[in-house]
Formats: sequence, structure tokens, C-alpha cells
Amino acid sequence: MQYGKLNREDPFSNVKGLIQDVINQLEAEAQAEAGEKAYCDEQLSVTKTKKKELDDNISKLSVKMDQATSKPAKLKEQVQELGSELAALTKLQAEMDP
Repeated sequence: MQYGKLNREDPFSNVKGLIQDVINQLEAEAQAEAGEKAYCDEQLSVTKTKKKELDDNISKLSVKMDQATSKPAKLKEQVQELGSELAALTKLQAEMDP
């Protein structure tokens, strides 16, 4: 303290400088992290939008698959029905022929 008073220097100037350097460094880190967070938020938004689109596509394709799966079953049922009708017609035709 006495040495500083003689030279009229602030005895805490070095400490103040170090503290200011730490504050500047922390502010720079905070800005960098804010930039990273903004980038991550943007990418998360893009990803959510893309996921929603893909989920919608999956739903549409699932409906198409269900329709395609049920179509053969309906066709088999129609074939059996038409086969039964054909058999009935054949039997009726045989009865009508002399």
C-alpha cells in the first residue's frame, strides 16, 4: 500500500484487470453458447417439422397397405361367391336340359 501511495498507483489495478479479463472471457463464452443454442433450436425445429412430415407419410402408407391387404381378401370372397353362383347355375342348367 505504501509503495502504491508513493507512486500514486492503484494497488488493486492488477486485480481489477484480472477480474475484467475474466468477465470479458465469460461474456465471450456466453455469446458463443447463445449462438450454439440458437443453432440447436433451429435444427431442432427443422427436425421436428421433418419428423411430422415423415409421420404423416407413414400414416398415409399404412392406410394404403391396409387397403391393399384387405383387397385380396375381398377378391377371394367375391371369387367364392361367384363360384357358388356358377355352381348353382350349372346345376340349374343341368336340370333344365333334357
